[in-house]
Amino acid sequence: MTEVLAGRYEVVRRLAQGGMGEVLLAQFAGDAALGLSEGLLVVKRVLAEHPNHAHQATMLREEGRVALRLKHDNLVETFFVDEHRGDPLLVMEFMSGRAMSQVLGQAQSLDRGVSKPDCLTQGPCLVEPRRSRPGRVQPPVQVELVVLGGH
Repeated sequence: MTEVLAGRYEVVRRLAQGGMGEVLLAQFAGDAALGLSEGLLVVKRVLAEHPNHAHQATMLREEGRVALRLKHDNLVETFFVDEHRGDPLLVMEFMSGRAMSQVLGQAQSLDRGVSKPDCLTQGPCLVEPRRSRPGRVQPPVQVELVVLGGH
């Protein structure tokens, strides 16, 4: 059975999980009142079994409050903060691409010395010379969650 969060986000799969939370790809039916069309989006939530769950939920709400104020072409947009069973959900734009960790791994296998800052500014062109524009990143920057779009 498919998990549905807040009655409107049908979980497709987990994109990433850390010690405190997880990032999920979800199908969304759309919401005309919010100006969001049907499609895929990303939902970030706190792990229910985390020993300091209440504190982590408070931190995620604060992250959402800050993320809602950030608008930039190189940042994944946070649409809103929702709730599921009393816990916060950050609902964000989904952007297809490769994780920075994949780009760094591929560059390393090609024996190219690449740092994280280099990857953020030139990532796709380090591995695929025809691509020169980096993708969008989601704060806070974690190598596993940074996506470099193929534009």
